[in-house]
Amino acid sequence: SSHMNEQTWRSVMAQFASRAHVRGSPLGTLYALFAGCGTDALAADTANDTDKANDAEDVIGATTSCAEDRWQENMAMMLANPTAGDTDVILQLGDRIWERFGAAAAH
Repeated sequence: SSHMNEQTWRSVMAQFASRAHVRGSPLGTLYALFAGCGTDALAADTANDTDKANDAEDVIGATTSCAEDRWQENMAMMLANPTAGDTDVILQLGDRIWERFGAAAAH
């Protein structure tokens, strides 16, 4: 897919993240970021219809609805593999951790 064009590559990455990784999986989160989902990579969507995973937007709900449950692993994955726009995603994850677990966990 990387030899086609950027949109095709992102679509393939989104499909891979959706079909090969469970919700909240650090690798799923990383591949969603590779697919260009940005802060939507942490969207809490309960839909999980992997047959519809045809582009970056479809991978969002299929990979990361419980990223907060595995926040340490997801954070480590993002810090070890920087992507464009990951700062916003890290900030959003921190805000979600704060809301769910309190200030001590978010710091």
